[in-house]
Amino acid sequence: MLRLNFPTLALTASLAAAGALYAQGPAAPADGPPPPRPPMPAPSNLQALPKDISSESLRSLMRAYSGQLGIGCGYCHAPSASGHGLDFASDAKREKVIARAMILMTADINAKYLAAALPNEKPMTVDCGTCHRGHAEPEPFVPPPHEGH
Repeated sequence: MLRLNFPTLALTASLAAAGALYAQGPAAPADGPPPPRPPMPAPSNLQALPKDISSESLRSLMRAYSGQLGIGCGYCHAPSASGHGLDFASDAKREKVIARAMILMTADINAKYLAAALPNEKPMTVDCGTCHRGHAEPEPFVPPPHEGH
């Protein structure tokens, strides 16, 4: 005689329900699919990044910067005059000016110093996260106490 205990029955029921849901496919949204996002405007007022960078590459790079600094887009980009969204081309915020200087600084360090230091090896690179480590302002370095001397 086959004996089934409660955990076995619960697992069997869960798997059967999951299989039935999977077989039905994804549920359709109640109001239909969300509207498509409008296309991104072509990047403008680029001073520290390549002028021919694609919108997709720029968006990916900006997301990387956001993650490395633990910030959102509005940290560097000013609000638009209409009050809706951000004015990405505006130079109104001090943080954007600083960000440009930091972008040029890391590119300079990577190209002139790190690549030159080890010309026959894959060079190390620095980026925003090297110093910022997820903070808009880098945390001050406090060396550990010197022990034994």
